[in-house]
Amino acid sequence: MNIPGRVLLGLVALTVFIALSPMPGAAAQEELPIELRQQIDRLNQRIAELEEQLTSSDQRVMELEAENAALRAELAARQTAPANTTTPTPTQNSPTEPSLSDLIDPAVLQATGPRTSPTALLRAVQSDYERVIGVVDLSEGADAALRSVRRELLEWIELDSEEAKAFTGPAHWIVAIEWITPTDDGTEIRVVTLDPGTGRVVDQRRLDILLPEAVARELETQSNQDLWLLSAFVEPELIIDTTRTEAGHFDHPPFVGPFVALGYKVDVIELTPIVPQLNGSATVSQ
Repeated sequence: MNIPGRVLLGLVALTVFIALSPMPGAAAQEELPIELRQQIDRLNQRIAELEEQLTSSDQRVMELEAENAALRAELAARQTAPANTTTPTPTQNSPTEPSLSDLIDPAVLQATGPRTSPTALLRAVQSDYERVIGVVDLSEGADAALRSVRRELLEWIELDSEEAKAFTGPAHWIVAIEWITPTDDGTEIRVVTLDPGTGRVVDQRRLDILLPEAVARELETQSNQDLWLLSAFVEPELIIDTTRTEAGHFDHPPFVGPFVALGYKVDVIELTPIVPQLNGSATVSQ
């Protein structure tokens, strides 16, 4: 019988509680410290194993959700007319499937430096952190390390260098929308970013974006679309976290370097559906 991981963790925790309960008898009292240490070591090891299994399961769920979004997006991009039953001869040119970058004006998808995708922006910020802050020595503990770099961090997060100015500006991403949900602040969407050439997910990281009212109203009328061109003004928001010295299992928000994480400020200008046509190509809906 398979017991859910979180239930099993609860049972292990209950066992720890029972193990720590007083044991009657003088002989038992004499053996208690050694037995307890052994039991606690075993139980702590088991808890760590179960937590690792839970983390792996959660990560796998995230990967499957992203793969599902990518497949739906690829299907929408590559819808074609009924298959040609004529077998091509060596002298005939077989029809080629369009890539996403063929579906819209190439000028719209021109390279925007570190803003070509959320992942590209993260890597650019990480590189700038290494350039300015360097390797943070954690050998004496987090507190000592933070004291040694505090001044540099506070200056660097302003991102006023010439290199950092490229992090902020317009961006155009092809995205698949995973869900749309109302919030107290308005309509929020969760998207995955697709590579224009392959139609595959750029990375497994999702981005939650709050939409302006006008864009949200337009989205309501075309919410059955799978592929979208997201045009926005993007700006990194650096977050100081004095307790964080590594990425961790879930890496959320994205880890830049010791004591710094990255948030994304995405001001959406337009969200345009990419509509497949019967001839196998597609256009940006006007």
